[in-house]
Amino acid sequence: MNNFVIAQQNGGNGTAGGSAGSVNNGFVFGKEIPIDMDFTIPDNRTHRSFGSVCVGRNDELYICFRAGYAHGILNVDPSSPLAPYNGIGGDLYWSVSYDYGKSWATPTLFIQAGEDRDLRDVIIWYDDIFDQYFVMYADDDIVYTESRPDGYVIGVENTFHILCGKNIFDNMSDLNISSALPFSGLNQTFCEPFRYGSYTYVGLYGRDGSDISVTFDIAVMRATVGSQGSNWNTVKKWSDHDGLNEITLFSGYDETSKKLRLYALARKGDEGFITYTEDNGSTWSQKTGVGFDCAGGPKVYMIDGTLMLVAREQNAGMNVFAIFSNDNGATWSNRMEIANCGPGYSSLARFKNGRALLFYSKEYTTTGHIYMRELYKMPVLG
Repeated sequence: MNNFVIAQQNGGNGTAGGSAGSVNNGFVFGKEIPIDMDFTIPDNRTHRSFGSVCVGRNDELYICFRAGYAHGILNVDPSSPLAPYNGIGGDLYWSVSYDYGKSWATPTLFIQAGEDRDLRDVIIWYDDIFDQYFVMYADDDIVYTESRPDGYVIGVENTFHILCGKNIFDNMSDLNISSALPFSGLNQTFCEPFRYGSYTYVGLYGRDGSDISVTFDIAVMRATVGSQGSNWNTVKKWSDHDGLNEITLFSGYDETSKKLRLYALARKGDEGFITYTEDNGSTWSQKTGVGFDCAGGPKVYMIDGTLMLVAREQNAGMNVFAIFSNDNGATWSNRMEIANCGPGYSSLARFKNGRALLFYSKEYTTTGHIYMRELYKMPVLG
C-alpha cells in the first residue's frame, strides 16, 4: 500500500496542515505513479493522449488512449513548443490491467487514423446492469485549412461512433450516432456517459458551422438505458454563444425540493458554472458560478456520497487539483493539488472492493503523460 499523501492545498508550498478530514471529508491521495506500458508509438510520432478507464465485470481495468500526433495541429513553427506534436490524427489503443494498474498488457490498436482524419475523445465504460461494454470516439474529417495563429486546424465534419458488445473489442457493434449530434460543426466530449433514471446522458460542447471565431456552446444528449446506444437524441442545447464548454454531469438529491436532480457543470472562460434539471432535461435552472478557476477538463465524480471535482486551473500555474462538495456543488472544500502542471483530463476507476484509482494527464512529454493516484477515505477526527 502506498504511503498517504495529503495533497498541497490553496497554492501553498507544502503539505496541508491539520487533519485531512477537517477540510476534505477525510479524502487523501496516494503517491503519484506513472503508467508504464511496453509500448512504442509508431512512425516516430511523439504524443500520447489520455482517454478514459473503466472497471470490467471481473474487476479488470481497461484503459483507452490516443497515440501519435496530437489532434488538429498543422504547420507549426519548428521553434514552437507544439512542434513535437505536428500532424493530424492519432491512432486509438486499448490495454488491460489485472493488478490495479501496476502492470499492463501491450496496448492493442483498435482504430487507425488516416491521413485526413482526427481521432479523439475516446471514452470507455461498462454497464453492469446490462453487462455491456461501450466505447465512444469522435472521428473528424479535416476539410478546410483556415488555421488559428497557434497552428491548430479544426475539422468541421464531425462523426461520433459507439462500439457496443458483451466483450471488449470482440465483435462489438459499431453505431454511428452522428445524426443525433447537437452541433452542425464541431462536437466534443471528454466525460463518461452518466446513468440517471431510465436514461444514459452525456454532455457535449461544440459549435454550429465552420466559423472558428464563434465561441462554443454546450448540450446534453441521452439514450434509453438498455438500448445499446442506438437511440440518442439531444434534450438540451444552450445556443447563446456564451463561451461555455467542457461539460460534465452528476446527480444529487436536493433537500429543499425533495427531488433528485441531474446537474451539469461546465466552464465559461476560467470559472465553472452549474445548472440542473428535475424533469429529465425538459427545463433547466439558471447557471450559477462555482466561484473558482477550473478551466481545464473539469470532471465530477461521486465518492461515498461526496462530490469530487478534478480540473486544471488556468491562472495559477496550470495545476491539476481535486475539490470536494457535500451539497451538490453549492459550497466546496479547500483545493488539493494533484499535479503541478498539465491538461487535467481525468478518469476514475471504482472497484467492487471499494478501491478507487484516479487517472489523469499531466505534463506534455514525448514519452506519454498518463499517471494515477489511489484515493483513500480516512476517518474524520474531531
